[in-house]
Amino acid sequence: MQHFSISFSGCFALPLIVAGPLCFDLDRSLLNQLIGTSFFISGLTTFLQTFFGTRLSIIQGPSAAFIVPAIVLFSLQGPCPQPLTNNSTVEERRFVRDVALSRMQELQGSICLASLVQFLVGFTGLVGILLRFIRPITIGTTLLLIGIPILPIASDASGTHWGISSLCMFLVILFSQFLDKYDIPLFKGKRLDLFTFFPILLAVSISWIVCLILTSAGAFPDDPTEYGYKARTDIYNEDIKDAEWFRLPYPGQFGLPTVSVAGFIGMFAGVVASIVESVGDYHACALISNAPPPPVHAINRGIGMEGIGCVAAGLWGASCGYTSLSNNISAISLTKVIISANRTFTGLSSV
Repeated sequence: MQHFSISFSGCFALPLIVAGPLCFDLDRSLLNQLIGTSFFISGLTTFLQTFFGTRLSIIQGPSAAFIVPAIVLFSLQGPCPQPLTNNSTVEERRFVRDVALSRMQELQGSICLASLVQFLVGFTGLVGILLRFIRPITIGTTLLLIGIPILPIASDASGTHWGISSLCMFLVILFSQFLDKYDIPLFKGKRLDLFTFFPILLAVSISWIVCLILTSAGAFPDDPTEYGYKARTDIYNEDIKDAEWFRLPYPGQFGLPTVSVAGFIGMFAGVVASIVESVGDYHACALISNAPPPPVHAINRGIGMEGIGCVAAGLWGASCGYTSLSNNISAISLTKVIISANRTFTGLSSV
């Protein structure tokens, strides 16, 4: 649950970031499908990686390396149409939907084509040759270059209400760094290391409850243009009410993928950064898990499986390519809890 709660943010936040340039945020039904697809592909690619890839306890999720190329790609196509209102005509709604689907189809095709390169790099063993040049300084620099461009996005999201954002950060630090030595007594002498296992989940839950209380008390403004409005917990009540209870994403749900030269070049840059990042994640996860360093053929297989996962992300329309999540590895370091530890060690010893 802890690992899922940490990965939840990436599977939810990155599609929301891409939704703006895609114009998906103008159509809530498309946005709901996009987010649902993001979680579905995360589960599918994680299954492929942990069973057939490196077999390490690494959750797969949307890669930030694809975000900046996608934003640049769609900025070249001009701004999105005007937001829809309750008075928008059927033609206006159809036009907005057609623009959003056209952009998504170009993104899908570009991701699929670029990911085929990652598939070939992995299963031809080329990664093993590149390992001679991929060193800690290379990996660290790549991670910085991936993270720095999206810092303004994170800052803007936190800035919607710095009080609540600061509360959540404070609680994460409090639970993980100061209260991790304390456990909760249960029945028959058993005890639960609550603050060790669930520091982030607890912090987010408490922050949300605070927002719920303040929303009910009328502490947050009702005007969407005022500061603090996005801290309300009732903003998306109608969207939740109208959303489908069950929906199975399928390939081509947003239409037939198309390909452009600019899109392929941008997504290829994301693939290269993702490969370097994943190699570092494999070694970091093995080290933190007290497992042997992953052999070269296991790394090749892991990169190849990530290529397959990215192709699936493109076919399904998951907004960006998928890679190993560093926050999942951070959770292992923070909580000392490993997913399927016995299977991981067995798999590594049998490769």
